[in-house]
Formats: sequence, C-alpha cells, structure tokens
Amino acid sequence: MACEAGLVPLKGKYQQAAAGNQHLCGLTFAGGVDCRTSAGAQYSIDGNFSQLAAGDLASCALRADGSTYCWDGQDGHDYLVPDGW
Repeated sequence: MACEAGLVPLKGKYQQAAAGNQHLCGLTFAGGVDCRTSAGAQYSIDGNFSQLAAGDLASCALRADGSTYCWDGQDGHDYLVPDGW
C-alpha cells in the first residue's frame, strides 16, 4: 500500500486500510487492527472488527456486534465512545 511521506507501510494482507494524518491502520482478516505511526511506533488492537476508519488524530472500528471502539492514532490508547454511537 502506498503511503504519505514519512509513514512506514504495513506489512501483511489486510481486508481494509485507513490512513490518518500521522498513522496508518489495517483491518486484518482475523478482525484485529494493526497500526503504524509516522514516528515509527507499531501497535495492534485485538477485537472482532468489521470496518475501520481513520481521522487526523484518532481511528475507530466497528465491531461485529455493532458497537464502536476508538483509539488515539499515535499511541493506541482507547477513547471512551458514548453508548448509542
């Protein structure tokens, strides 16, 4: 997958990819998420996700049960998402 200057490409096969301002994430075929940042950090998020989206500073994924999980794009720390989102 081609990336903006400074982003290191993800390695592997992904069913979906999303790029934020300074991070890139891929949805694995097993339902997890792998991310890399422009600073070179890499992290994975386990889960049963079906869709992925990235914004400037954060990413969100839709779980198979319809709930949403969001995290900081730079370090993977989770964000609290209100019920009903």
